[in-house]
Amino acid sequence: MPLESTIDSAFADYIDQFEVSLDDFLADVGELEEEGFDLEEVLAALAALSMVDYWLTTLNMESAVNAYISRLGAILDDMVAFAPMTEGQLAALEFIQREALESFTVQFGERIRLATSQGLSSGRSINEIRSMILRDPLTQSKNIETFITSGMAKFNRSVVGVMADNAPDSELYQYIGPLDGKTRPICRVMLASPDLTLREIDQQYPGAFDEGGGPNCRHHWGKAFDQKQSDKNRKDASSWYEDQKEKENWKHPVTFQTYYDSR
Repeated sequence: MPLESTIDSAFADYIDQFEVSLDDFLADVGELEEEGFDLEEVLAALAALSMVDYWLTTLNMESAVNAYISRLGAILDDMVAFAPMTEGQLAALEFIQREALESFTVQFGERIRLATSQGLSSGRSINEIRSMILRDPLTQSKNIETFITSGMAKFNRSVVGVMADNAPDSELYQYIGPLDGKTRPICRVMLASPDLTLREIDQQYPGAFDEGGGPNCRHHWGKAFDQKQSDKNRKDASSWYEDQKEKENWKHPVTFQTYYDSR
């Protein structure tokens, strides 16, 4: 399964559980009100919660974390191994991913608790509080998508990076990933690129081996799992690149690192 499909599946798993957990959280708050608890008592109950235990375990957001971690296995299954890496290295990378996602998930729970307390203090209904949460920029689903996309892409590039560290300097890499409406211009340029050594990548596209095209990028330098699709993308990207260069206002795109280094 291509990386972008794995990311889409992981996001769908997470957002489905998030919506269930959010509804359960608000239902618990609603029950307190129905049982006659006044505002002070409801706020005190919210303040006493351990969001690590309540949000992750009681409301089952931990299952979303576990589903995400299991998807990392799909990334490994689709990766072409070109140099050795140890089980300890893989285990460490997976542990870091789990810790990061659990921390993100708890922080999301904290934001929901904060928004809920604000809504209750203003006399809002449970439905109104739910709407407040979903339109808050800090608790919108796009933030979940950003975290999952970035996390999985970083895991993928980290695994490639460990193998590259053990590979000969002459090893050649190609830029891999989808060519679609979301693809950045710099990623299109790199998709059109011939196979390059790590040193050549660092020279021509500074930072791209570690960061791809920038935040939320679904691409990476590595070995193609589906060479036929990769060759097609290279051909199509090359055609796009040649067309763009003919335009009068064409500006050659740069990598994320180059952009920030030049500021």
